[in-house]
Amino acid sequence: HRDLHSFPTRRSSDLSLPLGLEAGIHALLMDARFGDNTIVNDSRIGFDVTSYKVDIGGNQLPRAAPITINYSLSQFLPTSAGIFHWLASAQTVSTHYMSVYNGDGKLLPPTPDTNPSYMNSQSYKDLARPNGSARLTDEIPTYTRFDIGGGWKHPDGRLAIEGFVNNVANIAYATSIISTPGLNLRFYNPPRTAGGRVRVDW
Repeated sequence: HRDLHSFPTRRSSDLSLPLGLEAGIHALLMDARFGDNTIVNDSRIGFDVTSYKVDIGGNQLPRAAPITINYSLSQFLPTSAGIFHWLASAQTVSTHYMSVYNGDGKLLPPTPDTNPSYMNSQSYKDLARPNGSARLTDEIPTYTRFDIGGGWKHPDGRLAIEGFVNNVANIAYATSIISTPGLNLRFYNPPRTAGGRVRVDW
C-alpha cells in the first residue's frame, strides 16, 4: 500500500454570445502525488540489477497533469440558404509524466540502504555513461492541440456537407511509454488529419 495525495478541482464556464456563438472553457486542476518516503525498486535499471531502491515521495502520479484546460468556440447560423455551423476547440495539458519515476533522463539516487553491488553491473555502467540514461525520460512537456470543423445543411435537411481538421498544428506528444531494461517504446498521437463527410437522405 502506498500513500497518495490527490486534490482535483474542476472549473467550467460556458457563454452564449450574439450571432449564435457559443464559447466554453473547462479546467481541471490536480495535485496528485505519492506520499513522502515512498520507497520502490527502480525496475528500469537492468535485468542484472536485483535491487535499486529509490524514493518517489512527492512525485506526480503517472498521467496526472496538474493543469488540463479545454477551450471551444462554435457557431450555429441558420440562414435561408441552409444551416451553417463550425467548431474550433483546443486542449492545453501541462507537463506530466508517464511513470511513477517522473523520469527526466537522469538516474534517480538510490536510497542509503541500497546494496551497492548494482555499481558492478553492466546495466548501471551503461546508464552512468554520458547520455546513457536518456531512455529513462518519460516527461511529456506542456502542449496545446487545436481541432476545427464545420459544415452546412440544406434548408430541407436532406443534404449535409461537413469537414474537419484534427491536430491542426501537427504537434506530437507521447500517449504511452513502455520502458524496461530491454524495451524502450514510445507511442504517439495521430498526426494532422483532415477529412470530409457528405450525407444525403432520400
